[in-house]
Order: sequence, then structure tokens, then C-alpha cells
Amino acid sequence: MLLAIGSLLTQLLVLLPIAWLGWLHIPNWLSMTSIVLCIAWCLVD
Repeated sequence: MLLAIGSLLTQLLVLLPIAWLGWLHIPNWLSMTSIVLCIAWCLVD
């Protein structure tokens, strides 16, 4: 159950934003950094 939830969250929070940003031709390191910063900002509270 936890593995399925973790997989779904990974898909929604990491893989889909990378795919969306891919068509903008933004470098992968920049998009990955922005996703990590966004998730970290959300988890601070």
C-alpha cells in the first residue's frame, strides 16, 4: 500500500512536472532544482 502511494506521489510531484517543463527546453538541472525547492518549501510547514 505504501509503495503504491509513494509511486503515485513520485509520478505526480516529480515525473509529470519534468515532462511539462521538458517542452519548454529548460535544462534538466534547473527544472529538477525548482521541483526540489518547491517540495521543500511545501514540507517546511
